[in-house]
Amino acid sequence: MPGPSEKAQEDLDFVRAELQNDSFEDAQVGRRLTSLKLIAREPEKASCVYCRDGLTVLAEAAFGRKNAQRPISSLEAARIIANALLLRDQMQQVLADLGYTERIVDFYNQRTADHEFVGARILFLLTYKSKVDFVALIESHLLLDHIGAQLLRHASSLSSSSFASSPMNAMALVETLKLLYNLASKFPGQMHFFSKTVSSLINIVSTISIPSGPLDPPIAQLLNDLAIIEWPTPSNQNEEEIMLGFTERMIDLLDRSTSSLRAAQLETMLIAPITVTRKLNELHYTKVKQLLRLSLLPQDEERDKPLGHSQSLASRMLRLQTSGGLTILPEAISSLLFDLSDHDATKFVHNIGYGHAAGHLMTHKIPIPQGLETANGSGAGNGEVQINPVTGQRLDAETPVSMPEMTDKEKEREAERLFVLFEKLKATGVMNVENPLRTAQESGRFEELSDSDPD
Repeated sequence: MPGPSEKAQEDLDFVRAELQNDSFEDAQVGRRLTSLKLIAREPEKASCVYCRDGLTVLAEAAFGRKNAQRPISSLEAARIIANALLLRDQMQQVLADLGYTERIVDFYNQRTADHEFVGARILFLLTYKSKVDFVALIESHLLLDHIGAQLLRHASSLSSSSFASSPMNAMALVETLKLLYNLASKFPGQMHFFSKTVSSLINIVSTISIPSGPLDPPIAQLLNDLAIIEWPTPSNQNEEEIMLGFTERMIDLLDRSTSSLRAAQLETMLIAPITVTRKLNELHYTKVKQLLRLSLLPQDEERDKPLGHSQSLASRMLRLQTSGGLTILPEAISSLLFDLSDHDATKFVHNIGYGHAAGHLMTHKIPIPQGLETANGSGAGNGEVQINPVTGQRLDAETPVSMPEMTDKEKEREAERLFVLFEKLKATGVMNVENPLRTAQESGRFEELSDSDPD
């Protein structure tokens, strides 16, 4: 009985011979390719696959001119190639050199979930360590049109039972979305081609069932694509209702995510949803803006406590903004809330409180608004209600702080302590400070209490 390497070579030689045979038996060749696929999952046992000669045989079996008449063997050969590109990345350029890239696009465009999955996986892997001319594939071989057609197919089938009942449909969609993301990130000069896919992406996000993990595939990949691709300019007001439904879905995703995922998980996973939400705000649809502000900015009824202390989505976002250990997410949240405040520092401070707004204002060198005690922003209710500008809480809802008045002895000790601290600070030379207590003493405005003075 031959060992794995010998068996792999036998299977490959059989396929090579059958490719020259006019009486090609698709099912029989498919079985030999399945055998080869299992062995080739361990490259050291199938060296015949991981070379130019082996890949040439497999590429012809997968993408040759007669592959449409050989669906079983074509798919199996393509699966072996996809595995080979993943397990040995140097094979990516080997495949590119064989000149099959246009045929791979045609294979991908056959509009079945299996062809989409394998074809997208191969093209996706070729975006890494090969010199494939993807610009030519986009401009001359309609790669983005084919991707758009696959997305449209998915959008149309979401309401049918076939999509939900077939795991391959969801897996194929994820592979297409990964391919789209890599192409958009690597070839921004072709962005006008990518923009054609936005409407289908929005349609899918708006209608697909949300998984138990709200940012699990394919939701994560859909939002990654929408975050990186430039959206086309809205052409008519009829799109506002579509975008309003999409906005509701985005708010739902943010709500579910911030309720169920840990802050450490959200550090990276929430960036794309926030970016997409910022893009929605930039569309200047009145209803969309109103819904975003109503959902993401603290409302008046939350001001009976310092902002960020309720269980609303807006409060959870504020808590994440100040959560320790996070580096990327706080800036993303602050930028979103600043957008929703019309890039107005006064509104920003009123909407979320200076305590939450200060970091963003200082980081971006935005002047701190004057007269914070009278700041009045888009989240304001009755203008007569006084708001603590730092915490955002209503002044009439704050708990009074009852402290006994300091005795003269306590005041003296506190003054001495401050005097010493200022002198030490001045002695360091780090800062040129004038001790206000010494100044007061020298000007006669400060005098020591005598021992006979009452407490």
